Amino acid sequence: MKTESNKAVTWYILLVLAISFALAGTYKILFPENEKSYFIVLGIVYMFMPLLSAFIVDKLIMKRKNLKSWDMNFNPNKWFLAAWPAVVAFAFFAMAVNTLWPGISFSSEMTGFWDKMAQQLSPEQLEMQKAKMELIPIPYWLLAIIQGLIAGLTINAVAGFGEESGWRGFMVKEYRNLKF
Repeated sequence: MKTESNKAVTWYILLVLAISFALAGTYKILFPENEKSYFIVLGIVYMFMPLLSAFIVDKLIMKRKNLKSWDMNFNPNKWFLAAWPAVVAFAFFAMAVNTLWPGISFSSEMTGFWDKMAQQLSPEQLEMQKAKMELIPIPYWLLAIIQGLIAGLTINAVAGFGEESGWRGFMVKEYRNLKF
């Protein structure tokens, strides 16, 4: 069984790398000017390459009959509720640790953000964006947290499924016999 798992994992990693590099290379050839509007689509498609690779290894290379061995289920449990606030707590912890570095500080006025936006927008556009931000009835950082939590449950969960099913679903199954 160990040899079969090693073979499956080797094929899986080679396929993930080959397909991902081929996809990224194709994008670079088709859009040499770094077309940003298609870059988001590439990112979402790119995240499904681990799932595709795991499926190819399981079905075509290893000739396995079903995918039940991936141990995927969507039954809610207590950890779903724990994960949501944990992400927010980790973000605040990371921010606190980052401010310990020299030259890094927290700015509730988002000065670093506006400095970067000033490089991309005209002065009139920048002022218009600042005026729009002032109309938001809650602090921007709180809005960003709410948006992040909602995105995490919706579109990011769909995109992330491709990676999680491959790296965790497939790989955990293959290494289960190692008790790791």
